[in-house]
Amino acid sequence: MKDPERSELLATLDGTLQLESNSFIRYLVESADAHPGDEFEREVLRVSHEWYRATEQSCRALRDYLAEADYSPSDGSWPLHFAQYNFLAPAYLLKTVIRHMGPHLEKLRVLSQGITDPDARDLLTAIYERQRPFLGQMETLDAKRPRAATKAPNVRGTSASRW
Repeated sequence: MKDPERSELLATLDGTLQLESNSFIRYLVESADAHPGDEFEREVLRVSHEWYRATEQSCRALRDYLAEADYSPSDGSWPLHFAQYNFLAPAYLLKTVIRHMGPHLEKLRVLSQGITDPDARDLLTAIYERQRPFLGQMETLDAKRPRAATKAPNVRGTSASRW
């Protein structure tokens, strides 16, 4: 017979793995096909890739922990609404990354505090601590983002006469 507390812990870690595997930053790097247009956008993409590598480490550590416990994690997929961010410039996606990943990190922090098993708690705390600086880097980049100059429309008469 399985220990209910252990089963709950493994289900929580499986949910955390799904949270990590289906995060917005992973979608941005793996599927969104964002192409940088200038140096600032290359910097945004560089930080995104570093954050992605941190989530890879997290997923690997969670999978290893679950495999050690003979637990088979469930499969997941990205939310469908992430598809609206395909083919957009990295600078344009900066606020979206912050908006999605801020609550993501908060969920990780809350999950780590609710775990009683010391090894699992240390694992989740390490995942949170590894990723927290990236949100700060993204917020710093957003503050430094060059603002596009607005151009006045070039109007030469009305189109009504051509109708």
